[in-house]
Amino acid sequence: MTTAEIVIDSIAAGGDGVGRTSGIVVFVPRAARGDRVRVELDTRKRFARGTIRELVAAVKSGAKVGELSAKFHATLAAAIGSACAAVRSSDALNRVCLSGGSFQNVRLLEETIAVLERDGFDIYWQREVPANDGGLSLGQAVIAARLIRTAS
Repeated sequence: MTTAEIVIDSIAAGGDGVGRTSGIVVFVPRAARGDRVRVELDTRKRFARGTIRELVAAVKSGAKVGELSAKFHATLAAAIGSACAAVRSSDALNRVCLSGGSFQNVRLLEETIAVLERDGFDIYWQREVPANDGGLSLGQAVIAARLIRTAS
């Protein structure tokens, strides 16, 4: 397969990063606007799918896990920011709620908040109730209590 280094210049409706090489549009999963990535190309008719191979190569060449982790989290936070910006531009929504088990990861939560604050979003996240199944269970208990109260 052919490889190429491309710069992600936009995000497609499905969330893939979009770049170009030799006149071909390349869709790259899990890439954020501004990323410079080396991809393995799977060329179709007028476009290609790209698979990022940098992480595998970096691990094999002895890169520090902490540095790779930092890059991964920064890229994921940037991708979340890009997705939120796309929704804001199409639907004029400025509020973002960060919830779910992924946001128990403090590094991801803090980096995502920083990206979204920089872009002027109103951000909400769990502070008193867990962001995972614990919060879900609490919500279910509240609903059950209300149903019991209204049924009696």
